[in-house]
Parts: sequence; structure tokens; C-alpha cells
Amino acid sequence: MLGLQITGDPIGERGCFATFRSPPIRINTSEQPRMARLVEEVTGLAKRGILSRARWNDAWPGWFLAAGVVLLYGDVLLTDSTLFLRDIGPYNLPVKELWRDRVLHGGLPQWLPNLGLGLPYLADPANHSLYPLNAIMLLPFPWGLELFVFAHVIIVGIGTVRLSRTLGSGSMGAFVAGASFGLGGYVLSLATTNFFYTTSSAFLPWVIWASLRLRTAPHAGRGVALLAGLLGLQFLGGDFQAAAMSIGMG
Repeated sequence: MLGLQITGDPIGERGCFATFRSPPIRINTSEQPRMARLVEEVTGLAKRGILSRARWNDAWPGWFLAAGVVLLYGDVLLTDSTLFLRDIGPYNLPVKELWRDRVLHGGLPQWLPNLGLGLPYLADPANHSLYPLNAIMLLPFPWGLELFVFAHVIIVGIGTVRLSRTLGSGSMGAFVAGASFGLGGYVLSLATTNFFYTTSSAFLPWVIWASLRLRTAPHAGRGVALLAGLLGLQFLGGDFQAAAMSIGMG
């Protein structure tokens, strides 16, 4: 059988890291055919492009952007802290908490009674009551709401990466573009002061990417469906200005 021996040292005096000695690996010669088959399978995956360098170059900017969001907003995502600045505390939080409560009881909110003398809820597109990604907020409150907000930060960053790659940028250039927009001041201000505008803005680079892709796509029907779906998400997100900017730039 394949034997693996690992010898570990106790945690050092600093109490920060555990140190390990390189383990000897003993392989029984009777397992060599199985090992050869494993090598062949991995080689086959690489030939089919599943582990190719090109795939890695396409994927790593998005993963690093997602990690950057967790690092930048970790005090909110990973602790008991929550968002509250400007419109979030007095307006965004009660609006979304009401939506979650009504949906969990099998309906949709029609009226917002606890702001001013009451406001229409379902009729106000800014509340994006029918926006599909609202489902994230069904998770425990307020963690689900925070995940909803920062999921859109990741969406806008990855969308910028895809757009940059379509325009001819390399993986590093695409990463810089995604980080500049997704982790920059504009998106940061939306996410932390009035995240209602984050929903539609998150799809701005995606709509431009889909419109550029449509011009060269071999299957126009799929391209039209993709573009229509992304525009639909923008309109359901409630910020028609972002949708208009996407159409104008696309």
C-alpha cells in the first residue's frame, strides 16, 4: 500500500506556527500501475484544458478579487459588526428587514409603515422587491444582508475582469482593472453608505461585456438572451440610471 509518514514538532515558543519535517514517502511497487493510471488521468485533464495554464490565467484574477473583498470587509463579514452609515441605518436596513420578514411569511410587502407617515413598498422600484438575488437575504439577518451587499462587490469586480479580457488585457491588467473598480472608491461608497445602488451597478461591466460579445458571438440567439437577462437584472435592481449607462456604453 501507499504509505505516508509525517512527523510533527510541537508548536514553537512563539505560539504562532507549527513546524514540520519533510515526511518520507514509501511507495509499494505493487501500486505502480495504479500510480501510472493516476498520472495518465491528470495528463488527460491537462490536455482537455481543465488544468491548463490558460484556464488558470482566466480564473486567478476573480479568485484574488474575492479574497480582496473578504480582507477589505472582513470586519463586517466575519464579526458582529454591521453596516450603518448614512442611508443604510435609517433606510436600507429596515426596508430589507421588512422584505425578509414578509417573504418568510409567504408574501411580499405592500407598504412600508415605519418610515415617515408610511411609503409604498412594492410599487417603488428602488426597493427592488422582485430582484432574484434578494434570496441571499433570507439567510439569518443581518449576516445575509451583508453577504448580499458584498456578493455584488465581487460581481462587479469579476465583471470588470471579464470585460478587460474581452478588450485584450492580460490577466494582470484585468486584475488591476477589476480591483480598481470593484475595490475602488465608487463601489466602496455605494456598498457602505447606500447599497441599494450596488445591485444595478454590479452588472454594468457585465452588460457592456455581453454587448461586445454579441457582436462576435457565433450564436446570436444566445448572445441576445444573455444580454437581455443581464439588463433585466439591472432593471429589477431598481437603478434605471445604471441600466441607461450600460446601454449607452455598450
